[in-house]
Amino acid sequence: MGVRIIYGVVPGVNYKADTSDYVILIDPRKQYTDYIKYNKHIYDACSIKLLMPQNSVEQILLYKIAEAYKTVTVKDDTVSKELCFVTTLESIIKQYKIVSISRLEINMDIDNIVEILESIEKYSHIISLIITPRPINVSFLSHFDIVSSTMYVNKNINEQLPTIEFVSLSLNTMTTTLQQYYKANIVTVNFIEKIVFHECIMKMLEPTLKHAFDIIGISVKDMDCVAPKIYYPISPNLIYINKTNDILYACQKTMHMLYNKLHDTEDYLLFIKNKPLQKIYGRKYFYEYLYQQFDIIEFTI
Repeated sequence: MGVRIIYGVVPGVNYKADTSDYVILIDPRKQYTDYIKYNKHIYDACSIKLLMPQNSVEQILLYKIAEAYKTVTVKDDTVSKELCFVTTLESIIKQYKIVSISRLEINMDIDNIVEILESIEKYSHIISLIITPRPINVSFLSHFDIVSSTMYVNKNINEQLPTIEFVSLSLNTMTTTLQQYYKANIVTVNFIEKIVFHECIMKMLEPTLKHAFDIIGISVKDMDCVAPKIYYPISPNLIYINKTNDILYACQKTMHMLYNKLHDTEDYLLFIKNKPLQKIYGRKYFYEYLYQQFDIIEFTI
């Protein structure tokens, strides 16, 4: 089951009528406040807030001009306006621990649609369908097929996904995303946290030596967040890393090569032989070695 996020009430439309998805209805306009209150039992979650690219503790003025809306200051006293509380799509994704968005539908013709979507670019891989009230130009839509001028379908829906094995400390939001979206095989491991960092990497890679997958990934920290986008195919010798959260993934051959290099006393152990305070700086030395031995692309989540 996925999640549908509907931004903007369309009178007479019941967004739960044709789906078992979890439906979140958002609309900041006071004219629909009563509608949302009277129908909140229909939907799984409702929010009377204005979507913005960034959160704000201050209320924002929403201006209505004809059938469109603006969040920028309008110098016209005859224009209808109202104060709105603010939220972001990222806040909603985190609040409800969303791992798959089957439909993101924006019905309000508002001036900041592009900025709203650009603010969730790192989550674009978990969105199947985007509907907008007018044609838009957002960079990550290059990964979507244009069904019509206002409807965009994620290309991954029709593409064969790579086989993925991901090693983690526990089952969490990130592993759930990997399972639901990428059909990944999740392996959990336990080890003594005080071991040297490169030994931790080795212990996480050991279970993957027994299986055959297109991509191998590991997460050294227990991460309760949406999984990163998995790029595929991956060139040999290339490793994607997120240093902040110690997430690594690459093709199986490359990850097994990394394991062998760490396991080889003539290679990694020679590299760190004269390095001081290895238990304290082991993580730093590992990444220094990684950059020397492999091609690296850093990513954010």
